[in-house]
Amino acid sequence: MSWKAKKPRILEPEDVLLGLWMLAVEQWVVRYSGQSPLAWTAPREDGSWPWTLVAVLLAAAFVIFTRGSLDTSIDRALKRRILIFPPLFFVLPLIASIVSLIRGDEKSVVRRGGEEAEWPMPTVPDWLRRLVATPLFLIGDSVFLAAFESEQKSYLASELSPSLADVTLIFLLVTLPFLISVAGPRIAAGSSGDWKVWLGRFALYAVLFVSGRQLVLGGFF
Repeated sequence: MSWKAKKPRILEPEDVLLGLWMLAVEQWVVRYSGQSPLAWTAPREDGSWPWTLVAVLLAAAFVIFTRGSLDTSIDRALKRRILIFPPLFFVLPLIASIVSLIRGDEKSVVRRGGEEAEWPMPTVPDWLRRLVATPLFLIGDSVFLAAFESEQKSYLASELSPSLADVTLIFLLVTLPFLISVAGPRIAAGSSGDWKVWLGRFALYAVLFVSGRQLVLGGFF
């Protein structure tokens, strides 16, 4: 049976790694470095970039501009990358079309439409693409959550009713970071795009989020 034919599992090695990161490793790194995750991807005062920002950008470029076994066409490859960096989705089709036109072989967009044309990027083993995506969903998740958690007090102190404030916080602090920083890179790198699988992974992520940070948001938990 081929890798593509396997039924997607709810839990993957990446989920175990993310769990260890959220429950222990991230907190240790923050204490050891003395820096908030927000500083990991922010340019320094002298204009230089921290190595973590460089690692994230290189990993994102590698995942986006390579081809895995599930990137069977331009259209499908684009759909699998829509969450990793949403603004890029408006220019990525143009980049892919230009590269495909330059290649001009039988599987290029010149001779076939986007539903059949080959994703015109270098083929890379799935295991390598998923490995390279690791800093994306680990560092990315920490940065997103740190950014949203920094707004926690202002949301709870707003004039919104407690129940609405709770719902807003849960959505911002859990759902958006999960979609953009966890699901996006992993789907682009070759993980299943089945929403039912990701619903189970999101439930695990929410439990890890609450357990790792021990947050009590207006009595919601």
